[in-house]
Amino acid sequence: MRAERALRDGDVKTAAMMYRAAASALQAELAYGDNDELRSEAELLASLGAQALGGDASRVAKFSTSDRHYKSTKRGCGWTA
Repeated sequence: MRAERALRDGDVKTAAMMYRAAASALQAELAYGDNDELRSEAELLASLGAQALGGDASRVAKFSTSDRHYKSTKRGCGWTA
């Protein structure tokens, strides 16, 4: 959510750094055991950081908000991807 806020405020570099940091944290967790969901989320976050720096900040902010809301509605409902 902080990365989304940074994008809305026009601070693309900070948002990209936040996405990359989150991706790195998830990748570090993968050292303790393979998890497809974590791997997928880490790849997504790394991609969002790159896309934001590539000039798609508005689209990344919209996608991030939508993705967060979607995932929050599925959390705890037995949903799997």
